Amino acid sequence: MKKQLAAIAVAIALLLGGCFAPRPLEFGQDKIEKFPAIKQTEKETQRQAAQRAAQRADETLIAALKEGSSSAVTLPAKETGFLTESVSISLGPPIQPASPTVTSEELARRLDTATAKFNLRVDNFKEDNNVNIGRSIEGTGIFQIGYVSYLALLAVALVVCFILFKIGSIALKAYAVSNPAVGVGLNVVRAGGAVASKAMGQLIKGGENFKYTLKEKIPGISEDLEAKILEHFRTSQMKAQDEDVQFVVKDLTK
Repeated sequence: MKKQLAAIAVAIALLLGGCFAPRPLEFGQDKIEKFPAIKQTEKETQRQAAQRAAQRADETLIAALKEGSSSAVTLPAKETGFLTESVSISLGPPIQPASPTVTSEELARRLDTATAKFNLRVDNFKEDNNVNIGRSIEGTGIFQIGYVSYLALLAVALVVCFILFKIGSIALKAYAVSNPAVGVGLNVVRAGGAVASKAMGQLIKGGENFKYTLKEKIPGISEDLEAKILEHFRTSQMKAQDEDVQFVVKDLTK
């Protein structure tokens, strides 16, 4: 029992020996970055531009009505006012409206520049992130367990397996006592292939001796009777053997 418990302890040590090995030092490791977000200043530029567009659309419609423009001008101006106002509302009002000294063209360029910078940050993020595709990320497992708990669980599992093996072995021995055939088979399994090979060799030798000494043991035996005896020997052996052994027994009585 002590030897078996010692074997379990050795198995645990071999399986978990690498768990406590110090990890190699690394420098310049990649870090997981957040997906780029639009900066507050860029959002402010978006809101200022949307607000300015809505204002200019209203001014255009008012000017067209004052000059008595046809519906070909006032109708598109009115639709433009609706759309720009909706966009402005969706973005929210800016903290401060764009300065009157900033022209609409300048405000549009600022918004284009902000959009280009954001797109560049997204492209850089994709490039850096794709390098780490397929790598495991520590701390993101479905469940986590400490080394001590892992050791304890593994030790319990090995002990349970050992106990079940012992119970199964005892039960098989008990059944073998009540069933001689099973006991013989169990002994053969324990002995291994060497004993099985030895038994087959002895079977062959015994069959050959039986065949060649038949006439010596029964002087004056006829060939017909000898053939019947050998046939009965072969038939009796083959009924109790599987196909592979039948070929061997058949050759013994040729």
